[in-house]
Amino acid sequence: MNQFITLLATAVACVALVQGASTARHPARPWWNAPPSSERIVGGFEIDILEVPYQISLQSYGHFCGGSIIGANWVLTAGHCASDYDVGLHVRVGSSLHGSGGQLVSVKRVIQHPQYNPNTIDYDFALLELEQPVQLSEEFFAVELPEQDQEVEDGQLLQVSGWGYTQNPSESNEALRATNVPAVSQEECRESYGTNQITDR
Repeated sequence: MNQFITLLATAVACVALVQGASTARHPARPWWNAPPSSERIVGGFEIDILEVPYQISLQSYGHFCGGSIIGANWVLTAGHCASDYDVGLHVRVGSSLHGSGGQLVSVKRVIQHPQYNPNTIDYDFALLELEQPVQLSEEFFAVELPEQDQEVEDGQLLQVSGWGYTQNPSESNEALRATNVPAVSQEECRESYGTNQITDR
């Protein structure tokens, strides 16, 4: 469940807004191998890192969370991924596999949101400062964040990627996977999960 929450938190943090893709410097790329929307997606589908070059694998003795490059020295991840760690973290960048390839970069510092609440998961964000900058280019670029206070409309299609559980034993979570999900309101989340712990944040 934590990996699923991490995937969603990362998606919210680095959402590629499909309706605004035409004005972005690096427009959201449509998933070339996405199944038709009428099919039930179990674990999503495999993609190449070039489709989401800002995607990183957060590691401590192996992969355990995802995140997004927001600058040459900075990564945005979920707060609960970094809450128990301050040293020994690494990020793997530039690879479709979380266990090999690309570049492994040490994390210099973890900055957690000061209002992060592990009980309600409010303000579930953390910044990771890297020991050395990653090389950014037209091919490998940082995620383009939404404007401050920019709203995501209910039902708006979002692109989600990561190495989380696939819920299918025949599908490997070693390779980068993705899916498309609609944005939902807090009210709908509360109804679906049957809890009032989902706040307005």
